[in-house]
Amino acid sequence: MNSWLKKTILLYWILLISTIGVNTSAAPRESDVTVTPSPTVEVPSSAETNQADKPAAGDYLQTIEVIPEKITIPSIGMEAQVAGVGILENGEMEVPDNINQAGWFKPGVKPGGQGNAVLAGHLDGKGKPGAFYHIGKLQKGDKVEILGKDGQLLTFQVVGVESYYTDDAPLERIFGYHSDSRLNLITCSGDFDEEEHEYEERLVVYTELVK
Repeated sequence: MNSWLKKTILLYWILLISTIGVNTSAAPRESDVTVTPSPTVEVPSSAETNQADKPAAGDYLQTIEVIPEKITIPSIGMEAQVAGVGILENGEMEVPDNINQAGWFKPGVKPGGQGNAVLAGHLDGKGKPGAFYHIGKLQKGDKVEILGKDGQLLTFQVVGVESYYTDDAPLERIFGYHSDSRLNLITCSGDFDEEEHEYEERLVVYTELVK
């Protein structure tokens, strides 16, 4: 999934520094994965929202931001270390070399902070399952736990699971501004394209902070 992640973050970075809006009305494709309706998400005209558009202090619950160290999903028996990843000089996203790790997008939102924090993980690699191999089994209401480097534990709840064709993935919805504390998990899904050496779909698990 490395190739798609790099393309995704490059497009996201363009959104971040641009004042031009992006059409995010593409509908998700029905697939073999378990799909639940996603919540309505208000998306700004760009991934970076003007301060005047943000809610005033007290309009949303104060949360604790953490630098993620480990992700645990009890319902699928998953546990993985989290590595912070950034953007390379060529505009591409760094990804963990270890398929058993998840990568947190450091230039974005910290888990627990206001907005969409993003963790990406490998579906598989070299014939072995990756860190996010089973997240397609998640259902609405399942819990996702994030352990911060300071020992703070945050719990998120799945509110939707959607699968998109690569070119239809709504980047602003996944990475952009949101008034609540969200955590979105990304991995590959669908059929593997032998010519492109990547999967043709992307699975996104949308979650929101519960405590």
